[in-house]
Amino acid sequence: MALPRTHNVLMTQAARHWEAALLLAIVVLGGCLRFYQLDHLPPGLYADEAFYALDALDVQAGARPIYFPANNGREPLFIYLLAASVTAFGRTPLAVRFPAAVLGTLDIVAAYALGRALFGRRVGLMAAALTAGSLWALALSRIGLRAATLPPLAALMLACAAHGWRTRRRWLIALAGALCGLCFYTYLAARLIPLPLIAFGIFWYSARAVRGAMRGEKPGGPAVGLARDLSAFIVPAALVAAPLALYAISEPQIYLGRVEQVSIFGAGLAPGAATLLNNLGAVVGMFVWHGDLNARHNVPGRPVFDPVLGVAFYAGVALALHRVWKRRDGAAALALLWTGALLIPTVFSQDAPHFLRAIGVLPMVFMFPALALEAVWGRAAARSRPAGWLAAGLIAALLAAHGTRTALDYFGPYARDPNTALYFQSAAAELARRANAYVAGGGRTLFLDRRLWEAFPAVRFLLQPSPAVRVFAGDEAPAPADTAEAAVFIWPHTGRPAEAVAWLPEPARVTAGPGALYRNDREAEAYPLWAAYSAEPLRPAGEPLAEFEAGGGRRIILRAADVLNVEPGWRVALTWSADGPLDDDLHVFVHLRAEDVLLDQADGPLGGALYPVRAWRPGDWVSETAMLDRPADAEPGGLQIVVGLYRYPSGDRLLVSGTGADAVRLKAPGP
Repeated sequence: MALPRTHNVLMTQAARHWEAALLLAIVVLGGCLRFYQLDHLPPGLYADEAFYALDALDVQAGARPIYFPANNGREPLFIYLLAASVTAFGRTPLAVRFPAAVLGTLDIVAAYALGRALFGRRVGLMAAALTAGSLWALALSRIGLRAATLPPLAALMLACAAHGWRTRRRWLIALAGALCGLCFYTYLAARLIPLPLIAFGIFWYSARAVRGAMRGEKPGGPAVGLARDLSAFIVPAALVAAPLALYAISEPQIYLGRVEQVSIFGAGLAPGAATLLNNLGAVVGMFVWHGDLNARHNVPGRPVFDPVLGVAFYAGVALALHRVWKRRDGAAALALLWTGALLIPTVFSQDAPHFLRAIGVLPMVFMFPALALEAVWGRAAARSRPAGWLAAGLIAALLAAHGTRTALDYFGPYARDPNTALYFQSAAAELARRANAYVAGGGRTLFLDRRLWEAFPAVRFLLQPSPAVRVFAGDEAPAPADTAEAAVFIWPHTGRPAEAVAWLPEPARVTAGPGALYRNDREAEAYPLWAAYSAEPLRPAGEPLAEFEAGGGRRIILRAADVLNVEPGWRVALTWSADGPLDDDLHVFVHLRAEDVLLDQADGPLGGALYPVRAWRPGDWVSETAMLDRPADAEPGGLQIVVGLYRYPSGDRLLVSGTGADAVRLKAPGP
């Protein structure tokens, strides 16, 4: 018996409500992954991100270029979005990455729209879930790079075109054309978009002719309507893309320069068949075997899919090929042609597979596992309703596990891995943070080595404009600060104490220390990016704790020793001065003892490696610290901290004036 029409309408409305609720849940969960801890994860701000940010500052200042030639050339759409974000959030890493997170969330909606337009609601929802839970899509949604603009615009363009073509709504086709033109303002991979579209047009026309011949129709057909549909797409696309096309014609070296740099054909190279085959194998295998090694794009080596979804991906590709061969299915053909064409940038470039250069396949690539899962679901439902519900539950669990694994991997080991911070040049961001914090209190001057300023765009962007910050060159005559407190951040990390302290007021209490660790992509070992020297006024102090005889009437004076409880032991802060110039290589030792048993020690040059005693200025006090570990089984009341000096490398200890002792003993504080 047929159900009443009202009942069918209610069932349809209920299904739509469930569909909307599921999509909303997927978008919310995926958005949370993209915005969670976005202000500090990934740590730092990579140079490419900072270059975008500097261009955004130019846009804020009134610049309106159609193409940004700096840093190998960049399309403008993301930079204009970034200018608005910087206006809202200031000169921060959050401002740089916020547009990418918004676009990454829009990816999820675009995946649903594309999947639904091509293959139906189920595929749309599963493609959205796969996009939301993909580590590839997530990682590139949390980096402030222009590539993030391509996937949502391209997917929405294809969705509008497919839906407009099927429903004969020419305004949707025109919107798709405008979005197609806008894609060229996103990322260089968009330059390949005409290739799959033209190939699909040839396929569609050929398939239409074959089907017509099989039905005995005459060649031709409604050519006028077809021409109008094509014009509705091509004209808006051409009009929107025209300004950038004119720039490309006028400045081909700038517009095409980056392609030559990364291509395996660049610089006149002629790669052999083995290179191409290796790249092709790496790209085919990246979906389930071995992914991008670059920690800025991926958990190094992690493939796109886990083994189960990897099997579903390849099964979906096979299913799409079958549909094309047997049914002349246009949607399946478009998915295959688009994926193949937009993988070209990584197949024909260095460092394959390269997830950033392959970003044009997002979210289309998620259609394939969704197709395979939808086929399994459909077959199970055809057998019985319980089998259909069981299949739906298993698929939901699989997609949930996909997203959960991504969240655990990204916010767990990947976030804690020190290499992640190194890949994002967190040392440069840390330099800017420390500099901002230093001058924020007022009454201070910060001197910044020009080499740090010029080599790291993150410093130039994140360092807040302030008259208290002075950038100096190495060959510049020092002009000491007129403030009582000042600091110098100098490159290289090994320090140049004489050059650095020449900018500091004197006499002063001087502290020197290393900056955060840095390593570029081609270096094996990390090292401090800068050396920091700071000066503050001398303050009245009590009697010195000890005076060590350095010979020739010279003395090293221990002005103060503060022992502080810190986990897992104590920090010993020592303040020294010298009453005359010293050429000796003196070292300080700090021992933790229980009676005569040595439990821990810290030894090193007096003043530290960055400010050894031979570089001290007369009248200055010099502060340094030593760390001692607290033994687990030691009684705090019986511990002593012993401080002394010795000549290096002989080991001869200096004696304390008036006592004949060779060290000063301090009581370790209780826990």
